[in-house]
Amino acid sequence: MKCPTCCPEPNDYISSNNGLEILRGVKSYKPALTRLSNWAHHYYRTALQEGAVPCCVCGHMIPLRFHRPEYASTWLRQSGVPVIYLYCEHCHSCFYNALDHLALSLPELQQFRRNHPRIRTLPAVYDDVNGGHAMITRYESMTSAEHVEVVTSLENYRVLNIVGGQA
Repeated sequence: MKCPTCCPEPNDYISSNNGLEILRGVKSYKPALTRLSNWAHHYYRTALQEGAVPCCVCGHMIPLRFHRPEYASTWLRQSGVPVIYLYCEHCHSCFYNALDHLALSLPELQQFRRNHPRIRTLPAVYDDVNGGHAMITRYESMTSAEHVEVVTSLENYRVLNIVGGQA
């Protein structure tokens, strides 16, 4: 999946997935994004909770890492946002997701996207929240004053709070 604004370089993608069965037969962007969001929510949240997940290609367990691959899209390399990285030593498959994009897979954000089909992600803000470091990501509607903020712990990458309201 590619956004011409976010991913202007020829090999830049929002998501590049080979072999994910959930995308088989999908021919348009919105269903692909919905399926990928549902998958990402389950897969990466499981990795965060358990510390490892089975590889989607070969089934071997992959340990959770935090690393930005050098071959990642330009926008991701330049963002500075933490990246969840899963690399299978057995089959050399790689899965990664930026923390601000992972927040978009939360059920609350998927609902926000259904209610507001045109949204944008604002740059992450880093602050101390509840005695720890946190990343605050704001998503706002481009057609109304509605917005949602996701507060994510930078110690364990768990969601601390989701706040919606008027911009």
